[in-house]
Amino acid sequence: FNEADAVEVWNADFTPDDEITVSEWDNTLVAAARGDGRWLPAVGHSDAHREPQAVGLPQTVVLADDLSRTALQEGIRAGRCWIAESSRIDLTFEALGGRGQHAGIGERLRVGRTEQVTVRLKVSGVGPGCSVRFITDQGQLYGTAVPDSGSVTAEWRTTASYAAYVRAEIRRAPADGGASGVPGPMAAMTNPIWLGAQSWER
Repeated sequence: FNEADAVEVWNADFTPDDEITVSEWDNTLVAAARGDGRWLPAVGHSDAHREPQAVGLPQTVVLADDLSRTALQEGIRAGRCWIAESSRIDLTFEALGGRGQHAGIGERLRVGRTEQVTVRLKVSGVGPGCSVRFITDQGQLYGTAVPDSGSVTAEWRTTASYAAYVRAEIRRAPADGGASGVPGPMAAMTNPIWLGAQSWER
């Protein structure tokens, strides 16, 4: 991975293999937060070869200056991207400091360790039974249900001393009703927003 710009964490239908890959990728974020290596942005691909495999399940959404190959690659390399199971899903994810600071997906919100940070996710286009989770280097620290409308704005407050990064997941309901403790399949997920003054090497 030393020469990689990004890592695929989700390929086609979200399966237990993808669950393991997301977990292992999150471990690398924790290591990066502790100063042990750099972080790689997550991407997803449909990798469809035959019927009934679907092109665009999942898809990577990139914030780029334009639609050129170079601009898209730069957006992915910077981590300014998120993954969704379809184009029906739309989201914005941001972190706000108390003095007007702002950071989006893949960026760092440069704030003092004890300064209050507001993390905000707006999501639409997901089905009933979904839930929002905010994941940090301490694990999941926030969760809420998505109403049947499929749209929700979720807010959570934290500090850089409590969470070195925050990323968002939107999950479908688990097939076993949650009895196993394993979350349901992914509907969408973001790359992290980093919190605090520390910088990293990309």
